[in-house]
Amino acid sequence: MLVVLCMDTSYSMRGEAIGRLNDALAGWARSMQAGEKMATTTEFALITFGAGGVRKWRGSESFDPRSDRTPFVPAHSFRPPKLTADGVTPLVEAVRLSISVIEARKRQLAQDKVTWKRPLVWLVTDGRPTDDQGHPALDWRPLTSEIRALEVAQKLALFAIGIPPIDDQGQETLRELAPERNMMYGRFDFSDILVQLDRSVEDPNYKLRGYQPRQA
Repeated sequence: MLVVLCMDTSYSMRGEAIGRLNDALAGWARSMQAGEKMATTTEFALITFGAGGVRKWRGSESFDPRSDRTPFVPAHSFRPPKLTADGVTPLVEAVRLSISVIEARKRQLAQDKVTWKRPLVWLVTDGRPTDDQGHPALDWRPLTSEIRALEVAQKLALFAIGIPPIDDQGQETLRELAPERNMMYGRFDFSDILVQLDRSVEDPNYKLRGYQPRQA
């Protein structure tokens, strides 16, 4: 299975939020390195949006999103970088890049005659999409129909997670992008978000409807 972690690293994530995200990713990576089943059946890619713009990552190295180099690595080889927070929130560009790297990796796997389950994109953000000047952007609306078409064709499943201090408009954006797979957290509980991600890998039909995270 192919899984993209599409993570917000914009300015508003500075301080406690980015620290908790780094800690959660590091602990999660250690659990996969311990030899659990997912370590041999899943490939992960990390894409961030905010600090440095939109970036692909392999370990501690980030590289140009236009590069043909794949960010996917086997789960047991996933080594998260120490992320920093700065800049605006180019969420739409990051989601489109997530879709692009999945399609490119699927083509590579097809050449090797390797089959795959429906890929997943886990989007985590604390704000609404912006343009490169930091102004609210509306280019996410056409993206919703593109995602629906991919999901109907079983080519993708998008999970959209909101964390503090996401506002009402930001929450509505995530609900539009992922009607059955969105969740809003009242605190920086990245460890629980990663638990839900693990469940989605184990169950291809997993949805977040009915799951209530702790809010305090």
